[in-house]
Amino acid sequence: MNTPKINKSKLLHTGKVASKAIEILCWAGVALMLMAAIAAMIDTSWATLNLMPDSGISMNGITMELNQGSDQITLSAIVAMLLGCGFCLALTALVFRNLHAVLKASQSGSPFQPENVKRIETIGWLSIASPVAALVVTVLCKLLGGPDEMEFSLNLSGIFMGILVLILSQFFAHGVELEQDVDGLV
Repeated sequence: MNTPKINKSKLLHTGKVASKAIEILCWAGVALMLMAAIAAMIDTSWATLNLMPDSGISMNGITMELNQGSDQITLSAIVAMLLGCGFCLALTALVFRNLHAVLKASQSGSPFQPENVKRIETIGWLSIASPVAALVVTVLCKLLGGPDEMEFSLNLSGIFMGILVLILSQFFAHGVELEQDVDGLV
């Protein structure tokens, strides 16, 4: 088996470190979104001065813009956007948490483990859920008083990536079966 090569792979180690760092950054972003939402609810003027400086805000595929002649965006729409972006960042953090777990498990043994199949499937579903959640947040913000110019969009690349990862998980499931068959023969 090639397990010793996998254990010493610099790319695997780099991926493990990078995935953990990105996960931590995403969780920090979630905390910042929550703090900004709380600050916006406490002081409405802070939200309009700091979150909507000139033209608007755009985070995680969710865009809220004020064009000339637009009405003021309601505080509830701003708070919904901040909380929605925090939710999307949490989904991204969970993707990288699962990726880190896959890489860590693969470093200590075979990548073809039943737990890795579940983790890779979870990554696929989370990758699909994130752009869908962003669309739902956009609709919610619009209903809560977002600008008339607010566009509805769905990031298809996240959905396609999720589908690709779900397909890849099936190859890992087959690899688990093959490895169990080989282990049964030895």
